[in-house]
Amino acid sequence: YSISFHIGAIFALIAVSLGGCLLPMWIGNTWAERPMLRRFLTMGSLFGAGTVLATGFIHMFLPAQEALTSPCLSETWHEEYTAFSAVFVIIAIFAMQTLQYALSGSSGGTTHSHNLDEMLDPNHADAHMAHGDFRMPPAMPDFDFATKAAQRVARHERRVTTTILEVGIAAHSVIIGISLGVAAGAEARTLLAALCFHQFFEGLALGTALLIAEYKSRTKMLLMALGYALATPLGQAIGMGIHSSYNGNAPTALLVQGIFDALSAGILIYTALVSLIQPMLVNNPKMHTYSRAVQVGHWLSLYAGAAAMAIIGRWA
Repeated sequence: YSISFHIGAIFALIAVSLGGCLLPMWIGNTWAERPMLRRFLTMGSLFGAGTVLATGFIHMFLPAQEALTSPCLSETWHEEYTAFSAVFVIIAIFAMQTLQYALSGSSGGTTHSHNLDEMLDPNHADAHMAHGDFRMPPAMPDFDFATKAAQRVARHERRVTTTILEVGIAAHSVIIGISLGVAAGAEARTLLAALCFHQFFEGLALGTALLIAEYKSRTKMLLMALGYALATPLGQAIGMGIHSSYNGNAPTALLVQGIFDALSAGILIYTALVSLIQPMLVNNPKMHTYSRAVQVGHWLSLYAGAAAMAIIGRWA
């Protein structure tokens, strides 16, 4: 067990996590007026949506199912009823749905999708420049609101959804950080390499979500990015502290890991499908005005993000 390796891994994970999260913000702030880079950011947001969806299913739900059906638990979990992981996923999805309904219920406006290219277009609306230096696009592609009150409600809804998305990602990141912290030798090196890609791609998804959530404060966005970047190293530090006594097959450890992973999976799956993919692609009328090649490029970006995280799931 190499302490120096794990200390180096902490800084490596902070760097790649923060880099992935800040990249969309930097592009949106610095290069938003360039059409080609706006298109790149649009496809990057879809790539991120694909990573979120695949993370929910492959990196969270499957480990949750494995943990909650372990023979180390009582027979209630692994023989009498083996679908507890799915139950917790459904609970998280219903909770997200209820929250969104409650937040949007006071608005009389109807949500329509907008294209991310337009949101970053300086000619689209001057109301989307917030405090600080970051360009704040309106939300998930083209929202047409009847009143300013409806805009405030939708903006608050997006911010809450983004915050919950970060909580779900961070909870999972702490768990995988613990796994890295207790690992040693070749296993630790392989896991670190996979986690660097894992954290970078998740960072891209979260960074895009932060960009389109229209936060007024640049400082708040940076703090949320930093919070994400520190989640896995925090878990790793915990793992380093308990590596000599940690028993991954202990009932308490299995239940905590399984329930947290299942709840996080529900949050990410719902967010990816309802708050990201649906408005950006399925319910986005602007998408149908693009050439067939551009449309295919957008869909392939989504599929590439899901494929990348699915491949990484082989190791992490």
